[in-house]
Amino acid sequence: MQDKDIPGLLYKYLQGTLKEDEQRRLEDWKALSPNNANLVEEITSSQSLGESLSEYHPDNKAALRERILNKILDNNSQSSHMPERHMIFARRWWAAAAILAVIASSVYFISSSYQRSKQNSTALSTTPADILPGRTGAILTLSDGSQVVLDSLSEGIVSNQNGAAVVLRGGGLAYDPAGPASGEIAYNTVTTPKGRQFDVRLPDGTKAWLNAASSITYPTVFNGNERTVKVTGEVYLEVVKSSVPFRVNVRDKTNIQVLGTHFNVNAYDNEESISTTLLEGSVRIGPVPIPGNNAGPLTPDGETVTLRPGQQANVPAGPGEHREITVHSNVSVEKVMAWKNGLFDFEGATLGEVMRQLERWYDVDVVYEGEIQDMKLTGKMTRGVTLNGLIKGLDRLGIHCQLEGRTLRLFP
Repeated sequence: MQDKDIPGLLYKYLQGTLKEDEQRRLEDWKALSPNNANLVEEITSSQSLGESLSEYHPDNKAALRERILNKILDNNSQSSHMPERHMIFARRWWAAAAILAVIASSVYFISSSYQRSKQNSTALSTTPADILPGRTGAILTLSDGSQVVLDSLSEGIVSNQNGAAVVLRGGGLAYDPAGPASGEIAYNTVTTPKGRQFDVRLPDGTKAWLNAASSITYPTVFNGNERTVKVTGEVYLEVVKSSVPFRVNVRDKTNIQVLGTHFNVNAYDNEESISTTLLEGSVRIGPVPIPGNNAGPLTPDGETVTLRPGQQANVPAGPGEHREITVHSNVSVEKVMAWKNGLFDFEGATLGEVMRQLERWYDVDVVYEGEIQDMKLTGKMTRGVTLNGLIKGLDRLGIHCQLEGRTLRLFP
């Protein structure tokens, strides 16, 4: 790879828009020499990003890339001269300015409920092995139970499933008609492990985006008087309008009925509630019978709740006599959809909520060593940042972390 290719890759890396092959190219270049690896670490450090944000302007992208290229060339020649470092974090100038106004860093947090005295703070020095962020990938389970790992497949037909051709196209999965369906309905499941995300176009044209550690199960052909899918984890759906109702079974605990709409479902089993956020159209939330569970309807009287755009319905995920729906209006859709847009948005999130997101995206286990005071954080970061960059940001807040393999330990 030519050095002139690297600035563009680094630029996309910080934006969180690197494709899988580009990620491999950057990693290959880093592996060519220790100098290359050190240079990438330096350019993507919080201090360097802060300097870049202070001088970034939307009209000088070419100049910024040229300066990065000069730095690479100087580094390769072992020059002692240190040129100015210019890399950007934000996707747009206004976002960069807003972030810089709060703190110059690739990962920034402001604690509104947690203050630690510097005199009583003992920094924990760690140099953990780097862990890359999540990427595109999933596992497809076919109707016969066989599984296909989609990460490494080339684009084209993956399988033929009872009236549909399963095609990998544009980095996602699609179902094209392939003759009439016969016999029993065939079901497929797309599952994203931790550290993966994926999108699929269902047989009716509905699009589904899966966050890490999520799944969606659906028939290969929609026949009959309704379209029904089942989801776990977090899934954003853009449902194609039709006279045939579209139903989403969420972990056998919530039923969502729509005709044509855009909405997000967060139903991770380690979260306290199942959240449905409506962006467009309308959805109706109602009860789902739970085999083997004595839990009653979602509301004491068994009625359903209809959401309007900008509203969010929360249903307690645990067992109980009744699981009453709580509706919140004017929620931050931007925060809810941050994951799909390549960002973490920690506005008002507790430390526990943040750690659960990081566990899923970086495929790590978080362990709390001793009693750690909970806090609320705010701020945004690209999901394209490595775990090392995030650890440095946490350490500056007095949240001390140590990475051991794929276990992230938090110390008071």
